[in-house]
Amino acid sequence: MEQLAAEEAAHIRGFSATVDRKGIVLFTLLDGGRILDSGKELFFSGKDDATRNVAVQYAQKKWGKSLYVDGNKIVRLEKKLEEEQAQKQQRNMER
Repeated sequence: MEQLAAEEAAHIRGFSATVDRKGIVLFTLLDGGRILDSGKELFFSGKDDATRNVAVQYAQKKWGKSLYVDGNKIVRLEKKLEEEQAQKQQRNMER
């Protein structure tokens, strides 16, 4: 996030970050938007497009451009495909 703040607009600069005991990082932007990084997934407050844009840019820095955005959740596209494959396999096993 520090690298992104150095490269991007002023609304990213001045963010704060806290880490809970499980290692989840919560970024709070100056405008009040929040981004939660659980390691495998990102969640962002849906209150404005600026927070969404920052979350997507952060995810791209972290995982590259292969992302899947669903509402206020961002995951690596590979992870999404793996989850879908696992669901298909489980459905086939139930038959």
